[in-house]
Amino acid sequence: GNNDSGTAGAGGYVTVYGDCNAWVEVDMSGGDSTDGDAGQGGQLYVYGSMAVPDGTVSVRGGTATNGNAGNGGQVYIEANFSGSEISAYGGTCFSDSENHRSGSGGNVTVNGAITFCGFLTVSGGSRFGTLTAGNTLDAPNAGTVDVNGNITVGDISAVGGDVDTDNFAPHNAGNGGTLYCEASLLVADDLQFEGGFASQGNGGNGGYIDVEGPSSIEDDFDMDGGSANNGNAGNGGSAYFYADLGLDEVRMYGGDATNGNGGQGAYLFVKGNLTINEFYNAEGGSCDSANETYYAGSGGGLDVQGNLNHYGDWGDDLYLNGGSRTGATTVANTGGTPANGGTLNVGGHFTSREGVNLNGGGVFTDYPYAPGGNAGNLYVEGSCYVSDNIYMNGGRSVGGAAGNGGNFESKGHAGFTSLECDGGQAATSILGLDAGVAGTPGTVTFRAGVSTEEISQLDGPFDPGGSAPASDVNLFLTGNCTIGTIDMSARAGTYIRQDLFFGNPVVLKVSSLPTKNTLNDIAGNATGDVSGSLNGLFITGAGGTWYSIPGVLVV
Repeated sequence: GNNDSGTAGAGGYVTVYGDCNAWVEVDMSGGDSTDGDAGQGGQLYVYGSMAVPDGTVSVRGGTATNGNAGNGGQVYIEANFSGSEISAYGGTCFSDSENHRSGSGGNVTVNGAITFCGFLTVSGGSRFGTLTAGNTLDAPNAGTVDVNGNITVGDISAVGGDVDTDNFAPHNAGNGGTLYCEASLLVADDLQFEGGFASQGNGGNGGYIDVEGPSSIEDDFDMDGGSANNGNAGNGGSAYFYADLGLDEVRMYGGDATNGNGGQGAYLFVKGNLTINEFYNAEGGSCDSANETYYAGSGGGLDVQGNLNHYGDWGDDLYLNGGSRTGATTVANTGGTPANGGTLNVGGHFTSREGVNLNGGGVFTDYPYAPGGNAGNLYVEGSCYVSDNIYMNGGRSVGGAAGNGGNFESKGHAGFTSLECDGGQAATSILGLDAGVAGTPGTVTFRAGVSTEEISQLDGPFDPGGSAPASDVNLFLTGNCTIGTIDMSARAGTYIRQDLFFGNPVVLKVSSLPTKNTLNDIAGNATGDVSGSLNGLFITGAGGTWYSIPGVLVV
């Protein structure tokens, strides 16, 4: 029971050898306490099926003021469960003592199916107070949900507990929870597995999800890392779905950090087809600090074995950028950790009604900090149709090497408004120190033709004292290619190549080629005005002139 001036009681321990039916409520919660420790959540074991038609099962931890909160309890059901709610969350703690903690989430195990339209909650409890000292107590991590059958539920919440205290922290924020489902998963509202926020410590990491059957989450899908004001932010979680998946609103970003490292974006693997209505982002978390050793987080990853359809109902692109690094630094760090852009792999066809952003994270510090983040890569086994722009540019550096542009490859026909794979800018710091090496453009490969207004593969710009990159720049073409403008750096090592791996002739219709003095064949000889060849790379210039270049165009 509850207690106003001491330790509260823990929830009970119940074992049922057979089926269990309760019409209203099963409450085995830990007691709340005003001046003392709260009670732990209870433990319920049912070796059969359980039904609570009009009520809930609660094994939550108790809330504490000036004491330790209780942890969530345990629920084990041997067969099926149906009811309105299962609550196994950790209790909240309000205290100014560094020796007190909030509760961790409990665990729910069901060997059959779960069918109800309410809530399933195993989140960690939040921690509040104004502390005069710090401590290293256990973090309020979320618990585990383990179900062998189908899950049909309104919400699943397995959020790590926040630690929002002043001056000091009693512990780090909690990590998101874990979900195992051996069959299908249907969530009518939200699936939340993000890490907790920390005001004075490290943010929590996003959770872990493993689902074997077809799945649909009809509102929020949250795997974020927790942000941190005076510590390292949490990384986004990881999720593995081994069949088709439908998502409405997706949030998978790494936590932002002030005076700490930014978190990495989350990772999502789908063995089947993935449909997304709105993808807010899987970007790396930003870092804002005067300490030169901290870094921003890299973008997350999407790995889809089947088709990926992104509808972009609210007009947002697919964002997997690296995080930005800012701060009034006073010491240089040119060996820092880059915030690279995330990677997008699609084993089938890729369709997006909006754009794609895989840029490397940029650096905007006062003193030198490098390198800038490399852009992420985009690989599509089937066709690739994006209604807007694709940005895969390298990140800006300060006083050191900039990030490189990302690599793009589509094995099916591709179509989009424009594609940028430019190298990042090498900038000077406020000290006026020399810039570094600018970023190299990424490699672009079309194995079955493309239709687009522009392709840009430019060297990154550089401030005084910097230099251009030296690596080759390659645009590989196969099939019919209609391109409005090709922007490539006019220097040695810049090539438009026929993709000889596939062996088919290329017909390239382009309105504007890169700046050039002459067109050379693969042996370096200047070509004339030749037409009719069936074995070379065909270039249609702005004036309608055809050039035959067998294999490679050097700009």
